[in-house]
Amino acid sequence: MERDGSIFDLVDKNGITASSSVSIWNGNGPDLTLDDNEDTLFHSNQYSNGGYGDVYFKFEESKVINKIEFLTRHPSANNGRIDQYEILYKNSNFDADWISIYQSEITEEKGWKNANFQDVLVSEVCIRVHRSYGNWIVMNDIKFYSNTVVEDDLKTIFESLDCQAVKSQVRLKNITELKNRYQDNLEMVNLLEVGKYLWLNNNQVTRKKVKLLASNQNREEYFNTLKIKSSLPIKTAEIAFKSKKEYLIISNENINLYIVESFEKLRDKKIEIKKGLNSIYLKENTTEVFLVDDITKNIEMIIFNADEIKNYSIGKVNYKEFIKENTNILGLVEGKNFICQLNREEIKDSYNEFDFLQGVENLDAILNYIYFLLNRNEYYHVSPFKRVLIQGINNNLVEQKSTQDGSYTTFGGMSRLMFNKSIEELANPNFCRVIAKDFIGEVDTNIELQELLTFLLTKELEFRYSRVMIIPEDIQKALWIKLRLFFNSDRFLPNIYKKIQETDLSGIQNQLEKVILWVVEILQRDVSKYFVENGYEISSEILSKCNEYPELAIDLNEVNFSNYKELIEEEISIINENYKRSIEGNESVN
Repeated sequence: MERDGSIFDLVDKNGITASSSVSIWNGNGPDLTLDDNEDTLFHSNQYSNGGYGDVYFKFEESKVINKIEFLTRHPSANNGRIDQYEILYKNSNFDADWISIYQSEITEEKGWKNANFQDVLVSEVCIRVHRSYGNWIVMNDIKFYSNTVVEDDLKTIFESLDCQAVKSQVRLKNITELKNRYQDNLEMVNLLEVGKYLWLNNNQVTRKKVKLLASNQNREEYFNTLKIKSSLPIKTAEIAFKSKKEYLIISNENINLYIVESFEKLRDKKIEIKKGLNSIYLKENTTEVFLVDDITKNIEMIIFNADEIKNYSIGKVNYKEFIKENTNILGLVEGKNFICQLNREEIKDSYNEFDFLQGVENLDAILNYIYFLLNRNEYYHVSPFKRVLIQGINNNLVEQKSTQDGSYTTFGGMSRLMFNKSIEELANPNFCRVIAKDFIGEVDTNIELQELLTFLLTKELEFRYSRVMIIPEDIQKALWIKLRLFFNSDRFLPNIYKKIQETDLSGIQNQLEKVILWVVEILQRDVSKYFVENGYEISSEILSKCNEYPELAIDLNEVNFSNYKELIEEEISIINENYKRSIEGNESVN
């Protein structure tokens, strides 16, 4: 048969299987579209309003098709009449995601539907129903038309239409000539580009499928809600590129990838990936590949000949693989809440497998505790953004670094500064200070309040893991620690922080006096006089609101770590005694 100068044949349906994303009605399954009987039909149940229903056809052997016809005709009603549909396809080389090739107009009538499109190599086809009568799907019969000329041309290059290997006798000029012949068909150009890559690599290629899930939340909105400066949102592609080697990447969306040698200059290491086929050549040393930033769609890619890299998550760490990986002296360890770059030799010398696993668990535990304290888990059960922790070379300090993408933490010298066998040793004052500063970030408050929040979070971390809360010499800082001890719960900071989340502090000059009022409300005690004594300025309006609560029955100045529990009991005893006397006094008057 001939159409538009092309040879085409009906595809034998014996090698096709059918399925659907929508459940079937009364046993009328999608396989009935393949029996060449117009009186039988596939009849689905209803798909969701505003959504669509898919009918899938999988080919036993790949085919080049350019036309599809299908019949939609209920014998006694309009039920399931397909009014608008889309055709998508996959092939064995570009099956990262469905590729759309045709979208119909709206036609509200039963009968045969015809779709003509450019030649495409398919291993699967999807008829995606966007609009139908009653949101049912009725399909009686379907016909696929193949272009045998194009199939024969591809078979001169590839061992089969799966296009997984080129023939041994093929020369590069044969591939180039065929590519020029089909230069107006992007599908064929891409296939032959893969053929060229196979030829150059003697058919010795691997195909790595990578899927990066979309973020469910808007990062800007998320951090605005929680008043936390963003950290780098890192998603690993779980692959690495070696230097002086060409790679093919087939993506279902445009995306920017980053090759990470150093997180300090991410923008300089960007790889722009376009939808479809990309050829990448790198001169750099072996590098690991990441996605930086949020994505709103699921990204699926097939990457040819990339090396799988050992990025680990808790529960799946392979210690021996990590220390033996010789692509780079610095390797990445990935936990639930962090990505940490560590010196492989140092880990090998200082950690056994148990200590290594314990180090991952310790770091995750501390970060998870911070999420708890700052109410992050109140909004999301899992942190969407992993902390980036980078081991340096000569510097023995732990400090926060910032880029235009966000913040990360760097540490030098020994890995134990950020990755430790013991959680008590890991939660040292230097670590706690930097991590607290990183998490508090640039909240919408003045510097004085930011410093207070960082101080309180640092002390909370130290207290949780050292079990000692030392009173500082600074009288104002000492006051806050005494208040925390009297409150006797790690919810002291979260209660304050939640108030900050819920309040617009912009335009308020004295933000600390608002916090002082919140502390009074949290404690249910008027402690404003202690703030006044220690040099805090409080307006008469705020003081008046504080005075609505009873004063402490004990002297807050006497509180220290050794006696705070006794003084809390004394406070309760005095309050109860005063209440009892008040009741008895009222009864005697009556």
